[in-house]
Amino acid sequence: MILKFIRIRDLSTRLVGFYTVQVEGEELSEFEKFDAKAFPENQKDFDRIYSILLRMGERLVILLNGDVKTHLNPKQCPNVRKHFDFAIRLSTLIDKAKFDKIIQWDPDNTWIITDNEYIEI
Repeated sequence: MILKFIRIRDLSTRLVGFYTVQVEGEELSEFEKFDAKAFPENQKDFDRIYSILLRMGERLVILLNGDVKTHLNPKQCPNVRKHFDFAIRLSTLIDKAKFDKIIQWDPDNTWIITDNEYIEI
């Protein structure tokens, strides 16, 4: 998978770095896709998600895409299944890329050391 890590400056603080990924060939990042969606029936939940993001403590956060969950098990929900599968796959690839030193963490600076270009992981 070829992707680019993008720091979300509006959410990032000195203590926590918020990131998203953009898959090569896609116009928008995963979080931009999510942010562009309208959830009129679920606006309270959407607002709560942003509130929680702003209060998160010291850890790295990579924001992806999603949708309204219609089933307790995300694997059985037609809306979120593909997003859930992507997140699980990406998590595994990131762990391997960290182990292989393709990407590195730097919590004292910007968390993910990258040249903001697409990388294959």
